[in-house]
Amino acid sequence: MALFISSAVVALALAGTARGQACIGDCGGNGEVTVDEVLTGLNIALGIRDIAECEAMDANRDGTVTVDEIITSLSFALAGCPDTDPSATPTRTATPTVPATATATATATATQPPSIGPLITHFGLATADRMVVFASGTTAAGIPIYQRPFGAGFLIVVEGTFGTSRSPLGQCNSSYDEFSAAVRPDIQILSSRDLGAGDPAVCDGPVSQPTGQGCGGRPPFIVPFGGIPGIDPPVFDDNSRAVADALNDFGCRMAYLGVGEPCTLSPGGNPRYANSRSTDQFCSAGVVGVEMKFPSGDTTLTARWRDAAGNLSDPSRIVVRVP
Repeated sequence: MALFISSAVVALALAGTARGQACIGDCGGNGEVTVDEVLTGLNIALGIRDIAECEAMDANRDGTVTVDEIITSLSFALAGCPDTDPSATPTRTATPTVPATATATATATATQPPSIGPLITHFGLATADRMVVFASGTTAAGIPIYQRPFGAGFLIVVEGTFGTSRSPLGQCNSSYDEFSAAVRPDIQILSSRDLGAGDPAVCDGPVSQPTGQGCGGRPPFIVPFGGIPGIDPPVFDDNSRAVADALNDFGCRMAYLGVGEPCTLSPGGNPRYANSRSTDQFCSAGVVGVEMKFPSGDTTLTARWRDAAGNLSDPSRIVVRVP
């Protein structure tokens, strides 16, 4: 699907852009918008990528990216971002170099068709007092980075809604079978590095009981707290016992939260999903503690969600960065 934006439309967008306005589309927060960032916004609008990958594209913070927002980001890519200081002397002209008869074409190219399964509408962190944390930037691959001062003391939040299959999202956080690596929870999260002690024992430490319909068994309670083993690269190998155990180990530390009971709060202190499109949420079953403390450096979390019909979402990724 291609989006054709004429130079006249771009000029109109530029004319309506006041100095001091935030630079819409500046995913990296470096004061400029690139073509790659405009394409990221287009992919978000098409539902191919998650809005958490470029929240700067969502100018009105309504949880979606519209054609108007893409046009504005393209104008900033052509003419430069507006000055944030109203008293500053402009150093750029707001005249795009696109010829009057030319058209700027942005084409979203997906490497594979979008999944018919759930859509992950938000994947990120929240503070211990349940306030949503915003990404501090992105990696070169466009993965949102969440900078935290310590490797514990925050919540992990995954939200979703049904995909084109229209099947309800699964609610099971832990489904374990010691004889089958194919038995897995509905919420599936892999960490690229060991969390806590990284012990391969499943569901060791303070864990959440199985939630939702269709959950299988779970191993017996294990002490001491052994953490979660890392899987790198984060491949959801259907035949891997280690992957199945890691998914259940992480799932045991998550809890399903439906409509009316999200773990996240609005700025006014009322329970509210991080994304207004979300219909379901999984959240840490308590604040991340020493039992699954994140190590110093960058740890990539990869999540996917299964619906009641067995369809899986496309993977969503974030980076948790700890000094």
